[in-house]
Amino acid sequence: MDQKKRQNYDYQESEAKRFKPGVPQSKAEQDEQIARIRRQISEKLKDLEKKNPHLNSSTSSIGGGFSVPPNPLGGSVRPTLDSTARAIQEAKERAMARLSNFPQFANITHAPERDQGRKGLGLKVEAHPSLQHLFEKTTSDTGKIPFNLIPKANFATTKANQRVAQAATKKKQMKVEKPDIEAFADPSKNPYYDPNLAVESLAPKSRISRHLRFNKQGKYIELANQMRTQARLEKLKQEIADSVKKTGMDVELDLVSDMSVKKEAPPNIEWWDAPLMKNPEIFDPSEEGINFDTDHGSVITLYIQHPVQINPPVDMGPPPPKPLMLTKKERKKLRRQRRLEEQRDKQDKIRMGLLPPDQPKVKISNLMRVLGNEAVLDPTKVEAQVREQMKSRQDAHKKHNEEKKLTKEERREKLKKKLMEDTSKVVQVAVFKVNDLSDGQKRYKVDINAQQLYLTGIVIVCPTQCMVVVEGGPKGIKQYKKLMLRRIDWSDSKKMNTDEEQGDEGEKEEGDNGTGEGETSKEKKENKCFLVWEGSIKERLFKNGFKFKPCPTEYKVQETLEKFNATHYWELVKNYVEPSLV
Repeated sequence: MDQKKRQNYDYQESEAKRFKPGVPQSKAEQDEQIARIRRQISEKLKDLEKKNPHLNSSTSSIGGGFSVPPNPLGGSVRPTLDSTARAIQEAKERAMARLSNFPQFANITHAPERDQGRKGLGLKVEAHPSLQHLFEKTTSDTGKIPFNLIPKANFATTKANQRVAQAATKKKQMKVEKPDIEAFADPSKNPYYDPNLAVESLAPKSRISRHLRFNKQGKYIELANQMRTQARLEKLKQEIADSVKKTGMDVELDLVSDMSVKKEAPPNIEWWDAPLMKNPEIFDPSEEGINFDTDHGSVITLYIQHPVQINPPVDMGPPPPKPLMLTKKERKKLRRQRRLEEQRDKQDKIRMGLLPPDQPKVKISNLMRVLGNEAVLDPTKVEAQVREQMKSRQDAHKKHNEEKKLTKEERREKLKKKLMEDTSKVVQVAVFKVNDLSDGQKRYKVDINAQQLYLTGIVIVCPTQCMVVVEGGPKGIKQYKKLMLRRIDWSDSKKMNTDEEQGDEGEKEEGDNGTGEGETSKEKKENKCFLVWEGSIKERLFKNGFKFKPCPTEYKVQETLEKFNATHYWELVKNYVEPSLV
């Protein structure tokens, strides 16, 4: 048996090698091959019949070489199939009997038997109608189904193709046709049309959203005030009406009615339009009614009138904020950044050809490194050129500095702007008491410093004592206080020494009786300056600069200060007590 199997295997292998798939063959070769295979199958079936005598060899063959074996239990295959179909039919009948007990399945009936000729060859199940042509159309030679008759799915089997199919089978939107408005509005065609209720379009309009409108602040307060005013007016009218009725004049005078207050009708032409019209009593805005004749008083000319701008009569508000004060390091940094930016701009212009390139900055120290061979060929000539360039650069530097210098007038204005202070709101005042101002040098210092600091005031020179009053800004007053209290040496040693020598000679001539008088004269010669009062006032009292006023008597002092309303300053100086004498 094993030897036969081995022979069959070798035979099949040789046949497989002989007939390789994919190699094209002729019609005769194919028929010969099919016949050989059938002979082989029939020989194998005969061998099986010899080994198993129960097999029925007289059964019908399929396709020439194929035969169906009989039932091993005895009998044919057909009775077995009939019994199976009968059992299936009985099971169906029992299931239908059970379902008939339920009302919802009462209408179910047996399905009609279909045409047996349309059943397939497999399990004798009825084929789908779309597959019936497969069993009807077959080739006569091979019995195989042609390739062009194999059914294909009428739907997409992949997700990508399904999406494409869905996009292709989108529902088309219905086209909304506009109604015929003319036919609709025709009374002969539409008897129900009312022209009073006509609209511009019968199509539905989209609702336009309305914006929020907020009430202005104080709207209802103003309405309430108007209502209160109207109520007070009605009350006043009622009071007038009552008083008129008491006097019996309500018939003669209609004072309480609204028509009693008559308003004048507006004029035909306003006064500002009258000079423009030919007839000042009639307003005619047309070109014929306007007066263009300048010789007869027309104000319409070729010239444009530019009104003079005046400052509004209100406070201009706080001044603008001052720029931020920078430190010395920050100012240097800003200057460095600015100069670097200018240098970059200059380099860009040189690259674009807008400016000529700068000449090399040659000095005696880098002469050989910059010029090279030219300095070696003629060093004397090159040195002279380098020195000339150095001199020209120095001259240009000096010229630039001279151009940037301020003139005398500009320097004076700059110093004035620096010293001038705003005293429109507050004025600082300082009052000094000086024992003696007879020295011309000290008087000059007091006068010239007040003028240089743009201070106003007065100096009262009196034999008993002197008074100095200055007005100005806080910076100027501060500098002037330093001058009067610290910088000027009021007890000058040179003058004191000369006065003491003259006093000693006078004492020797007078003798012992003049000792007390000498001490008193020595006390009078001691000169000092004191700050009596310092404060602020609203405006200047002395507006004509800084002046000296010699006043020999106290009456003259009072008369002089009354002109400036400054007599209280003299009272302060008179009543002042020196700190050393307290």
